[in-house]
Amino acid sequence: MPARNAKVTPTPGINTNAWLEEDAAVLANQTQALMAVIDCLNDPRVQEIMGRWYLKNQPFADVAAAMAYDLRWMYQLHQRGLLAAEGSSAM
Repeated sequence: MPARNAKVTPTPGINTNAWLEEDAAVLANQTQALMAVIDCLNDPRVQEIMGRWYLKNQPFADVAAAMAYDLRWMYQLHQRGLLAAEGSSAM
């Protein structure tokens, strides 16, 4: 793996812009699908936890502090969200 600040030389014959645009489109579709699953969850607390964790990449400790929850309670609510999401995606 190249160093973080290493200069990457494009491979001849490969259109990197097209690859990046395709990758960005896939990511946008996955993000929209994830948002739809989170929006379908019944508990607004669970929705917020899932959104902060999966969409905003906030650590559980930060989410717990922002929501004034104990970290163990945060894990329990997250587990409820996973189970509810799994049940809703089985349809």
